[in-house]
Amino acid sequence: MRLAFRSKILLVATLILARAPFAQAAPPWKPFGPGGGSVYSLAVEPRNPDVVYAIAGTRFGGPGTLYKSTDGGATWRTLAAGSGLETVVLDPEHPETVYAGGFSFLRSTDGGRTWSSASPNGGAASIGALAVAPGGVVLAGNGTQLLRSADGGRSWTIVLRGSDAVRSILVDPADPRRVYHPSQNTLYKSEDGGVHWMPAALLPGFTGNAGLALAPSAPRRLYFLGSYQNRVYRSDDGGVTWPFVGEVPRGTVGKVTLLVDPRSADKVYAASSAGIFISDDGGITWREIGAGLPRTLDQPPAVTALVAAPGRSDTLYAGLEEAGVARSVDAGAHWQLGLQTGLNASVIALLKFHPLRPDTVYLGLDAAGTRSFRSTDGGRTWQVFARSVTRKGWKDLAFDPDDPDLLYAVNGVGTWKSADGGENWARISAEGPTRLAALGRRTLLASRCGIRRSTDEGRTWKQVLPCNDVAGYPRTPLSLQVDPRDARNIYVHFAVSGGTHYFNFEVFESRDGGITWTKPRALKYPTLFAVAPGDFRVLYAVDEFLHGVRLLRSVDGGGSWQVVNRNLPANVSYFSGSMAVDAADPDTLYIAANPLVVSHDGGASFEAITTPLEAGKLGVVRLWTYLASPGRVYAAAASGGLFVGHFE
Repeated sequence: MRLAFRSKILLVATLILARAPFAQAAPPWKPFGPGGGSVYSLAVEPRNPDVVYAIAGTRFGGPGTLYKSTDGGATWRTLAAGSGLETVVLDPEHPETVYAGGFSFLRSTDGGRTWSSASPNGGAASIGALAVAPGGVVLAGNGTQLLRSADGGRSWTIVLRGSDAVRSILVDPADPRRVYHPSQNTLYKSEDGGVHWMPAALLPGFTGNAGLALAPSAPRRLYFLGSYQNRVYRSDDGGVTWPFVGEVPRGTVGKVTLLVDPRSADKVYAASSAGIFISDDGGITWREIGAGLPRTLDQPPAVTALVAAPGRSDTLYAGLEEAGVARSVDAGAHWQLGLQTGLNASVIALLKFHPLRPDTVYLGLDAAGTRSFRSTDGGRTWQVFARSVTRKGWKDLAFDPDDPDLLYAVNGVGTWKSADGGENWARISAEGPTRLAALGRRTLLASRCGIRRSTDEGRTWKQVLPCNDVAGYPRTPLSLQVDPRDARNIYVHFAVSGGTHYFNFEVFESRDGGITWTKPRALKYPTLFAVAPGDFRVLYAVDEFLHGVRLLRSVDGGGSWQVVNRNLPANVSYFSGSMAVDAADPDTLYIAANPLVVSHDGGASFEAITTPLEAGKLGVVRLWTYLASPGRVYAAAASGGLFVGHFE
């Protein structure tokens, strides 16, 4: 029976590969998988609490992309504003007027369908804070300058210069002439709609990423909570004095958001990477809320933005670090976090295709892969997968080559086995590698540093490739690939790091199921390495050495190598991309760069694919191809999200 499964999949693969692919120079891209990402800013439409705008990207830096949901965050679409943004606000009188700032400053008057530049003096912008008051008054933080426009962003005046970046601007909804702005440890105040400013008081801590909020129902009440502290201060005299009132249960981390319920000046929320808390007595006592929010690696949910729906204050939206946007309709007591299709900003930690079930795909989102999903219909629909294992981080997934229900997973606390397709799991080893391969007959290969081999399903291990290279520095695996037709043929690609002064790459191959390993002599500094899924004899390597950057190709499993290209496109290296070979045609090679490039002649020449993955997204950091999906390439965007390009 086990041999029958293997014969069946090889027959299917052979028939698929026999099809002649039709390649397009610029394929259309479609989002693939559930959504998420790190949320930088949120805004809710005043007349419809189901209409939400979000700017999201990766947690590792850089402004993000603007998205819009019209169903309360269940699904999203990318707006034409594209990437490079950090903050979004709506005009309270005309909510179809949207302002989005970051590397550019944009305005839409039709709910995000079309956009025009609102940049001061028509030049480049660096907008880190925005606020809109009635009458078309817009206030913007441009570096250390506070700018004001009285005509909806068409013309601008500098109204305040400071020594600290402008991170927040507060307009009093009860009296829009009253505006606050914190800078360094000083609170500035305007009584004429932001035209003139005066220092109102010293704040009890540096403003940095601190939280500052005013109470809409009590115009003279404000709250302050600094970053990396837990002491809450409250002013009841318009910001003149700031007595200490209470402490949140855990010290804040990173960006802090404070939000006061418009109906009660005593009800206030505090959110940061330390979690989300609520006080019902004016900040004196606090309790943690967040049922339903993800706890990545068992840490508190990291909340990066928090807004209430105007006119429906119990409806809250929380922007999360890596996990997207959550919604609560009971003032934060319970939260819902769905698939968020279209919010294409997640880091892709893991993408695996089942070799014996061509339509089954596994996806791990966020840096640790803790948001894990499975699709059994080629990615059309998704379900939560193995959260009991992946909540500790999901590093790799391996499949038995003969039994489709036998899976192995690796997380932060060991190696796990499922004999029923992933429904139930049992830990079989405390070994916690970052790469895992199943060769059949209870044999596993694992790599975290070098290669270890087990012949008893992970209970005991033997080191078969040393952890350190000849210079004594650890080998960290980048990929571990096993030939689906013959598990004796294996390749491993390592990065070798010795701190700031030593960085190297190595490729090893085994022809006996991982017992012994050899290193191709032709590869001196192989920063990128790829194997053709349909023919494991065809290999590619980007080699950076004394001869410069060059592309090498082997058609005999690494026995011999030929330099096929010495003029690779710019930005081609491990530090800026990856490489993958088409499933149907071993002469078709994709290299992630900015933009993605493709070769149809075995690497001799390349052409750029300039079609964006979505609005504003060209940069690619990782690529995948799959034996049962010829003509397709899966691309992880540098600014977050997973996309599939069709070359059929």
